[in-house]
Amino acid sequence: NLSTLQQEIPDEAALKEAENSIQGLQKLTALLKKQLAGAGEGFTKWLSVNSAVMFGIAKAKEAVSELVEIDSMLTEISKSANLTEKQMEELGDNAFEAASKYGKSAADYLAGVKEMYRSGFDNAGEMAELSLLAQAAGDMTATSADDYLKAADAAYHFQGNIEALNAVLDSQNHMAYSASVSLQDMANATTASASAAAQYGVEIDELSALIATAAANTESSGAEVGNALKTIFDALQDTAGGTAAEALRSLGISMTEMVNGSEQLKTPVELLKELAEAFNGLPEGDARRTDILTGIGSGDHADTLSALLSDWASYESMLDLYSQGAGSAAMAAEKSAGSMEASLVRLGNTWTE
Repeated sequence: NLSTLQQEIPDEAALKEAENSIQGLQKLTALLKKQLAGAGEGFTKWLSVNSAVMFGIAKAKEAVSELVEIDSMLTEISKSANLTEKQMEELGDNAFEAASKYGKSAADYLAGVKEMYRSGFDNAGEMAELSLLAQAAGDMTATSADDYLKAADAAYHFQGNIEALNAVLDSQNHMAYSASVSLQDMANATTASASAAAQYGVEIDELSALIATAAANTESSGAEVGNALKTIFDALQDTAGGTAAEALRSLGISMTEMVNGSEQLKTPVELLKELAEAFNGLPEGDARRTDILTGIGSGDHADTLSALLSDWASYESMLDLYSQGAGSAAMAAEKSAGSMEASLVRLGNTWTE
């Protein structure tokens, strides 16, 4: 039947639509190839083309729910950030690239942006990306990384200086690797002790070296090391005649010194250095050893103090390492971002975008 045959022949519009569909599939195929190639040789060995396409279809479905989440986050950010409509649009567009760099989702990045805006940072995007770097470098949770950066920033008055905070992250990651401790523990200890350390004149490099030394020589968690250091700092600055002051006097160590004609309190690190020399000079079994550990470290933190005093040479070695860590976190994050899991997340980001 001629009329029936004519109805079955596609018209020009239908042919054009089919052509566009084919072109779209070709672009998608090229994009998939690029994404899968980035996943590494081990990824492509077991993942067939068919399974890759099926995975992509599944990710396309997941993208709908993630887009809803991203939209909700952008709405929340708009409430706390003074951004123009264009800036909000750019933030949403840039989220995919910023997150994919570290094998994280766009939603992860925007959650960090929201948190940093709520914490008062004008450069919330940069702070959120630095948090992703910390997460990738140290296998840290988002909460731990955010708290870590905010604690260091507040204690040492960096005022959101990305270069300064990145230097802390690099240096502590380098120390952690050298001391065979985790960056997560370094971060948690910094979060717990940075405020007290800065208040008492302990510089960030000194604090970092103390944390690495204590963590390497004890089985304590990062939070426990940080709380122990805070207790030790408090004791070494207590001039009211407590047990710490008595322990120092028994060794002939003064808590103060003359500076430009006026008496000033020594910093905790200055006192710990003098204390380490005196402590290691005492014979084993000398009652003053116990008095020092219990008087300054108290019962709960004597092990941390003992680890520092007995291995002060390690503290000085760690201090030397602090300035040698440039780029350390980025290198560690690159290894993490090259994992199969991170590659799959990047592929998901591509579909969602």
